[in-house]
Amino acid sequence: MNPHLHGSKQIKSLAIMVRGFDMAGAVAISSLHHAEALAGDYEVLILTDTGPAKTRRLGYNLTVQKLDTFSLHWLRRYSHVPNELLFILCTAIQLLLGLNSKRFDVVVFHSHPSTALLAPIFRRRLRCKTVMVMHGDINDRPAGTYDPRLTWWYKITTGRAYRVVDAVIALSTYMRNFAIAGGAHPEKVFIVPNGVDPAEIGLSTIDQPSQSTDATAKHSTRILFIGRIEYNKGVDLLVQAFARLKAHFPELSLCCVGGPNPTFMLALREQIRVLGIEDSLEFIPQVSRSQLGAFYRSAKLVVVPSRSETQSTVLMESMAASKPVVASDTGGNTMMVVENETGLLFPSGNADGLYAALKKLLSDEKQLMLMGEAAQRRYNELYSLEKTAADLRQAFSEIMNNGERLNHL
Repeated sequence: MNPHLHGSKQIKSLAIMVRGFDMAGAVAISSLHHAEALAGDYEVLILTDTGPAKTRRLGYNLTVQKLDTFSLHWLRRYSHVPNELLFILCTAIQLLLGLNSKRFDVVVFHSHPSTALLAPIFRRRLRCKTVMVMHGDINDRPAGTYDPRLTWWYKITTGRAYRVVDAVIALSTYMRNFAIAGGAHPEKVFIVPNGVDPAEIGLSTIDQPSQSTDATAKHSTRILFIGRIEYNKGVDLLVQAFARLKAHFPELSLCCVGGPNPTFMLALREQIRVLGIEDSLEFIPQVSRSQLGAFYRSAKLVVVPSRSETQSTVLMESMAASKPVVASDTGGNTMMVVENETGLLFPSGNADGLYAALKKLLSDEKQLMLMGEAAQRRYNELYSLEKTAADLRQAFSEIMNNGERLNHL
């Protein structure tokens, strides 16, 4: 494949497949960060199914193209798989028929089904490398997380995706182990954590608060949860623990920011009513990312009680905002939280353990201050966009330079 020329430098072409690019979800945000990190070495095209314009440029060597597809939203909860298949079909037509007048050196997938169905076809027909960014694994999800039909869909595509792709980008060691268990060769799996941009959530390197100097945070009585209000996120465990904490910290309040799962929310409201803590708990619908910084600043600490977690964006944002965290000991949380240094871990699914961890931290203001400062240092060392972008470029350099070896593993 002939690379494009950019001045005296040869620029390869890279296509990124991602649904919901303009939806501001974790997958969309990470795909944008990846595209920006790779745009210096590749001419990047993002293929998606959402957006205000059919084609638009985001910057140097970076273009977004909205595919001509349609949504089967009228199928309601049965629409996910048909919509994903339509997106996969439209992407295949776009790339295989060369409708964008170019060929690609590498195609990046952000889902197991698209990887499983298209990676072997693209490798053979386009003679390109294929890379999958894994944002989770169906085998890590608690039973009942998804509709049985959707679970079946991911079950039949996950293992195949690991086996047919040239390389896998895992967000943590925990996720790497799932990829290998699913059939990926260990040498094909690269660990590259996501990163976060403080300015993106309403913080900046100039006004980022220090836990030791921010008077508002020092005297705050607010515990903060950010994420979807659903079973997998463990909000019910947090509510149980919070109710017990009120006996020791009467002024304590809990703020939960995020969109709810309607069925789960009904049961949660009843749980809160029975516990008698309605006046101390606030639910705020999902807000724009630029507004999140204000919530982090006003909190004493942040809780991530998930029953499963690939790599928590909230954890990284908390670090960037100098906030200590109490998190479940699942998934990428154990890689991110340094026990007794940047926060505390508790046994996943255990409300008693969560209560004990929260009570311990809330009883020690000095420890809270030191943990917040340590959390920000850890963010700067590991999870800044500059650091994770460098890690991603290094991984792609190895993937492309050793492509022939990888293809025959």
